[in-house]
Amino acid sequence: MIIMKKYLFVLMMGLMLVFTISSCDNRTQLEVAVEDANSELPEDLGNGMVMTHCELVGNSVIYVIECDEEMISLDALEENKADLYNGTLEGLRKEADEDVKEYYSMLKEDNIDMKYKYIGKQSRNEVMVNIPASKLP
Repeated sequence: MIIMKKYLFVLMMGLMLVFTISSCDNRTQLEVAVEDANSELPEDLGNGMVMTHCELVGNSVIYVIECDEEMISLDALEENKADLYNGTLEGLRKEADEDVKEYYSMLKEDNIDMKYKYIGKQSRNEVMVNIPASKLP
């Protein structure tokens, strides 16, 4: 979807700072990266979407996006979940500079998925898009 393609790189802002910590293991680097990313959030993504925070839960980095349901329908997101997944994956591929590729490698090495959780501001309903580590560019 067009909505996600434009802003996917924003999802990882702050994450690249973690690579200066060369003496830490991947999990520690990811924890620091999530803290760094959260220091830059919330971020208005436009079209009624605001990335509020990200979190490292189990084997997933989850990016939480609050959606104003007066502007964007969660039902439409759910109905078009395959397009949303494909658009997200395409955007991740297009935005992959060397630092981002290193981030993807770290996620793949530890089998950490990237998830995008869309939460309706009014209803609090959720739509989750999961990008498995094995599918990362």
